[in-house]
Order: sequence, then structure tokens, then C-alpha cells
Amino acid sequence: MKKVENFSELSWNELCLNINTEYFTFNTTDEMEPLKEILGQKRALEAIETALNIDRIGYNIFIAGLVGTGRTTTIKSLLADQAKKYTTPEDICCVNNFNNPDLPRIIMLPPGQGKQLKNDMTEFIESLKKGIPQIFESEEYKLRKRTLLEKYQEKEKQELREFEKKMSGENFTLIQIQMGPFTRPGIAPVIMGKALTIEQLESMVEKGEYPRENFQKLKDKHNEFNQEMEKIFNEAQQREKVFKEKLNGLNRELVTPLIKESIALFKNKYSNK
Repeated sequence: MKKVENFSELSWNELCLNINTEYFTFNTTDEMEPLKEILGQKRALEAIETALNIDRIGYNIFIAGLVGTGRTTTIKSLLADQAKKYTTPEDICCVNNFNNPDLPRIIMLPPGQGKQLKNDMTEFIESLKKGIPQIFESEEYKLRKRTLLEKYQEKEKQELREFEKKMSGENFTLIQIQMGPFTRPGIAPVIMGKALTIEQLESMVEKGEYPRENFQKLKDKHNEFNQEMEKIFNEAQQREKVFKEKLNGLNRELVTPLIKESIALFKNKYSNK
């Protein structure tokens, strides 16, 4: 390529754009109406308008071009004109399906009401966050919960007292057996006023410090009491399960009216929508 070293200078007149103002029908641009049409690209505009008029599922429009050529402005303008031909679509709201969370429920609302529903749901949840703790802190709830708990605990204490009394009559007592970092209740025979484990007593038998025939009787009675204690603990677990069920029932009894009242407001507001 030939290198050009000398350039012709241009005068200021040649650099100015001279427009004949006699063709203007206005004094300033403030008097002009904004241009609504898109200049140029006639074939492209016709293609887009044709595509927009195809009212079928599965048809799409692909627009390509350099940055700054007005692609976004063009399509937004044409879509705005096209939208005027149709009524505003309803809001599509996806809400949780508690029976099947993988299949949310769809609620159709008038245009703009979807956002209002979202705001109402936020207020509803916030009100529950404040209202439910107040119920659990009320004196009525504390009294009824304490009554349930005391009834459960009293039954458990009574059975343990009777069991301990029965063991005491046979020279046995309850002890806590260390198992690593944990402890578990155990039954031990009382020999000369001292509670001993079966293992300790067996060691005394081996050393001849305790009669073997007496040890066998104590061991049989120990097994009998262990089975009875296991039965008592199993019954206690069942009572605890019943207690939790009754406590959950109490929770629902006191909280449900608050939730139903709030939901009723929703039903009244959106029943016809």
C-alpha cells in the first residue's frame, strides 16, 4: 500500500455542515414532536413485524447487529406497539403446594395483583412471627403446658418410687453406671449397707468373700429387676410420646385461630379474583 505523506488542508468552511433553514417549519426543536418511527432498516423492520404477527407457539425472533445500531430500542418500540393490540395478561403466581411441594399451584390474578399478593403474604408471615411467640409466652399457654407436664412427670415419679420401694425390700437399689462420657441407670444389690455391682459381687465370690449360692439368688433377682426396669422405661417413653402429642395438640389449638383469622382476610380479598 502506498504511503501518503502529504495531505490537503481543509478550510473551516469545508468543515462546517451548512443547512438551509428555509426548509424548517419550526423555530426551535422544542416545537417538534418526538419521532415515533424507526429510520432505515426497512427490510429488517418488515421481517420483525411479520414475525410478531405470527401468533403461534414455537416461533422466535433472532436479531443480530453491531453494538449501538439500535437493536434493543427497535425491538422494544415494536413490541410496545404490538402490545397495544392485546389486553394486559393476568399475573401468574406460583404458590407452594403443601401436599406436593414439587408441583406448585398456579393462581391467576388481574394485572398488578400478583405483586400485591406477594406483599400481603410477606405481611402475613411477619404478623405470624410476632403473634405466635406471644401465644407461647401467654400465661394461659404456660399454665396448660405446665399442667400437662406435671401430670406426665408425676406418673413417672410414682412408678419409680414404687419400683425403688420394691427393690429396697429385696436389698437392691438404683445406681448410676458410668459408660465413657455418659451414665445410665443400673440396679445393684446392697451388701452390708454398700451398693455393689454384679461384677464386683462376682469378684468377691471368686475370692471366697461371698457365698456362691447367695450370689446366684441375687443374680436371678437382679435380672428380674432389670427386666422390670426396662418395662418401666419403655412405658415412660410411650407416655412421653403421648405428652408430646398432647402438647402439639395444645399448640395447634391456640395457634390455629390466629392463622385462620389471617387466612380469612386473604380469602375475602382475593375470593373474586
